[in-house]
Amino acid sequence: MPNLASAKKSLRKSTKQTAQNKRYKNRIKAITRELKELIANQETEKAYQKLSLFFKAVDKAAKQHIIHKNTASRRKALMYKNVQSTTTAKNISSQAK
Repeated sequence: MPNLASAKKSLRKSTKQTAQNKRYKNRIKAITRELKELIANQETEKAYQKLSLFFKAVDKAAKQHIIHKNTASRRKALMYKNVQSTTTAKNISSQAK
């Protein structure tokens, strides 16, 4: 337990910041789970709608320095690529019929 006033304040600050960081990260994880489920079910229209929410959450986290901007960029690119692959797979299966 901190004794000095400044140490007490830094403890308060760090707990608030940790809670805020967890909120941002949990939001990203939840949207990622939902997106992966939509991709598995090949629901492309819903996936594209959810993708914009994912981009927004990742960009906010990067802006707040919760995740690095390059990490945000990489995650967005990979998720977009996954959604795109669902679209192409759907098109290929419809052409094969």
